[in-house]
Amino acid sequence: MWLEQLQQLFVGENIGYESFAQAIGELVQEGYMSEMKTAGRNGKMPSLALRFRIGHGMLRQGFQARLQRLGLEMHPSISLEPYYKHGEETWEKDAPAVGQIDQYLKKYGLPEHVVSASERSYALVQDEKWIMEQGGKAILIRLGLWEKLLIRAEYDPLMMAVNPGMMKKSFVEKESLCLHLVVENKTTFQALLPVLIESCFHTLIYGCGNKIAGNIEMFDKQYPLQERLHQFYYFGDIDHTGIQIWHEVSRKREMKLALPFYRACFQKVCAAGKQNQRVDHEALAAFQSHFSQQEQQHIQQCLQSGGYYPQESLSAYELQEIWRDTDWYI
Repeated sequence: MWLEQLQQLFVGENIGYESFAQAIGELVQEGYMSEMKTAGRNGKMPSLALRFRIGHGMLRQGFQARLQRLGLEMHPSISLEPYYKHGEETWEKDAPAVGQIDQYLKKYGLPEHVVSASERSYALVQDEKWIMEQGGKAILIRLGLWEKLLIRAEYDPLMMAVNPGMMKKSFVEKESLCLHLVVENKTTFQALLPVLIESCFHTLIYGCGNKIAGNIEMFDKQYPLQERLHQFYYFGDIDHTGIQIWHEVSRKREMKLALPFYRACFQKVCAAGKQNQRVDHEALAAFQSHFSQQEQQHIQQCLQSGGYYPQESLSAYELQEIWRDTDWYI
C-alpha cells in the first residue's frame, strides 16, 4: 500500500503529520506493516517509506484472538471456529445475526420441539424470511446450530389436479394402483388438464421445473391414501436440465419415464439452442437406459449437437390423445 493511500484514510481528521508518522511507526514495529525500502522515503521528518507491505499474518492473528475472546463469551452451543477459515469480512457481515442468536440461546436455550424455518427464523432474528431467503441457513450451519435448532424442512405445496372419478374408485377397489403424472412445464399441465377425467390417472402434477424435487415431499400430506400403491410417471423436456430434474426427483420417489410422450417427441425435428447446459453424465446414462439402442443414439446425437426437445414439441391434441389411448398399467 502506498503512503498516499494511507494518508487518504485520515482526510478530514484533525491529525498532524507527527501523530500520523508515529501511528505508522507503531504499526510497523508491531508487525502489521513493513516498509518496502526499494520505493524510497518521503524526505520529511520523521521520514516515512513511500510504500508498505501489509502484514496479513499479524492482522489475522489479531482477528483470531478477538474470535477466541468472543467464543468464550458466547453460548456454548455456538462455534466460531469456521470463521478462522472464512475470514474477518465474513465474520463482520454475520456478526449482528450471531449476536441475536447468542442472546436468544442464553435466554431460552436450545429448543426441544421441531418448528418451521419461518417460525424459528422469527424467534432468532425477528425476520421470518432470514433463514431460507436471506442466507440465515448458511450462517446457522457455520455456527454448528442447524441440526441443534430442530428446524423442519419447508416445501411449497404440490401443485396438482385430482381426478374425482378415480378418487371414488380408490375407496372401493382397495388393491388398485394409483397413477400420477408429473409434467415439468405449465403449458403441458394446462394442455392435459381438460382430459384428466378421461384418463386413468388419479392426479396430474405440475412440477414447476426443478421445484418438484422438493415439493414431491408434500404428496403424502396432500393425497393421504397411504394404504394404496402409487406409481408416478414423469414427462419433461429432453435436454440436460430436464433430464437432471427427473433424475433428482426419482431419487426421492420412483418416477417412471412417460415413454409414449418422449417417443412422440422423437418423431419431431430436434430444436436448437441448448449448447451451454451442464452435462450430468450419471443422470444422462440413467435416462437413456429406459430407451432402445436406436433411441439412445438419437438422444445422444440431438444433445451433443446442442439440440433439445421441449414438451411443447407436442400439440395439446397430441398430448391428450397419447394420455387417453395408452395402456399405462403395463
